[in-house]
Amino acid sequence: MEDWAYPGLAPDALEFPPAPEVEDLVSALDADAPMAWAWANTDMRGQQDAGPLLAGVRNDALLEAFSGPWASADGSLLIVSDAPLQAVADHIGTLRLVGMPDGGEALFRWNPAKLRGIMEALSPARRAVLLGPAQAMIWRENTGPRHRWWMARNPHKPEARFAGASRFVFSAEELQRIQQAGHRHFVTGLAFERLAFRNDDDERDTIAYIERTVAKLSGVNISSEAVIRAMAGLFPWRSQPFDDDALLGAVADTRRSPEDRLDALRAMEENERTQQ
Repeated sequence: MEDWAYPGLAPDALEFPPAPEVEDLVSALDADAPMAWAWANTDMRGQQDAGPLLAGVRNDALLEAFSGPWASADGSLLIVSDAPLQAVADHIGTLRLVGMPDGGEALFRWNPAKLRGIMEALSPARRAVLLGPAQAMIWRENTGPRHRWWMARNPHKPEARFAGASRFVFSAEELQRIQQAGHRHFVTGLAFERLAFRNDDDERDTIAYIERTVAKLSGVNISSEAVIRAMAGLFPWRSQPFDDDALLGAVADTRRSPEDRLDALRAMEENERTQQ
């Protein structure tokens, strides 16, 4: 929510006042709301505010903030549970690091944009372990300018993990399904963003075009989602600009950084815009 409050990447970011602490955002809506940091009882105790904050919902103001500005910025999700707030927070804390199929580990982020793919990749029993003491989890999935609400129900009796529990390890098959879902979400989001400017274009054709574009950019070592998103949004007056070999040639030099090639495309776009 802090990233959403004041966009630090804005060119005039230095003109913004300091972003409010996430606890202040909650307290402004409910001064007595119970709160618990999920990482408070982990090895990240000294940096607990880098992890999720859980707040007990006791009034409509917090629910309205959740369903409105926070959810629209991928900043929150709703956990339905009869367990004490601290028990839920401690459960989330045990999932700070998850195991990878190759034996490595990764930081687990409860990102609403990725959550559906994760839940659908897991068997009911594995989903129950992830949900722990939650009867259900509710979140808004934003896909470009469109969105949809989702709910994952716990198929088993809610039960929290405990400190010292064995690490939650994703299998190779689960990870592959999660990555595939993440790719589909990314491509569809870019397509919907483009259709917001070109609403007469066919949706299926636009999704297929974005899929081709992502593959082409990946082929010239451009894999950053932020860079691809910026490139895909250029030349909105053209139907399918990256099907133009000349335009793709402008980003083909892999000796240059993806950001440098993005700058070159932006210069081309500005030149074409002024000539219209």
